[in-house]
Amino acid sequence: GNVTFSCSEPQIVPITFVNSRSSYLLLPGTPQIDGLSVSFQFRTWNKDGLLLSTELSEGSGTLLLSLEGGTVRLVIQKMTERTAEILTGSSLNDGLWHSVSINARRDRITLSLDNDAASPAQDTTRVQIYSGNSYYFGGCPDNLTDSQCLNPIKAFQGCMRLIFIDNQPKDLISVQQGSLGNFSDLHIDLCSIKDRCLPNYCEHGGSCSQSWTTFYCNCSNTGYTGATCHN
Repeated sequence: GNVTFSCSEPQIVPITFVNSRSSYLLLPGTPQIDGLSVSFQFRTWNKDGLLLSTELSEGSGTLLLSLEGGTVRLVIQKMTERTAEILTGSSLNDGLWHSVSINARRDRITLSLDNDAASPAQDTTRVQIYSGNSYYFGGCPDNLTDSQCLNPIKAFQGCMRLIFIDNQPKDLISVQQGSLGNFSDLHIDLCSIKDRCLPNYCEHGGSCSQSWTTFYCNCSNTGYTGATCHN
């Protein structure tokens, strides 16, 4: 008879974090696993925003992944002591999809951006890292302590997709249906990012840049001024 082989690919369901104050996505992990593995893709126009926060098990600290000035920053902090920090990438607020993955085993942490591993950070305090129970993407609910969800900057505005925790894909349609995790102020199964520089409203050769909510014109060297280099 005929034999058919098929590979099951994860369903690509994008989500949009629409509110810089209240948007978040909560997904469960597998607590107390020796190590940690998280990966996802994101796109945004904003230079700053929380990507991920999780309280690690066994008192091994809090993991914070953020976009700061267009650069991805990973920090693992225990109490007031910072035990690891990695910075990678630049100008990641270009509206394109970027993949990021975190892998931690024993005292070694690797942050990969667009499949290019950054310099591994060695945990100088030799703190064992254990997978957390709850993973907060994009922002934090108001009712949590800093150890449960830490966000020193504003919430993320943009899109995410293909979220894996402990090497397992997370079904975002189940989140939408209320059977997995929790969320606030998300658009699920939609990436509603807009390109506010297309068309380019900056006149006389002015260069356009943008955030999630507006665009800006740089009129340098054009000989013109005004919001759209029109004066």
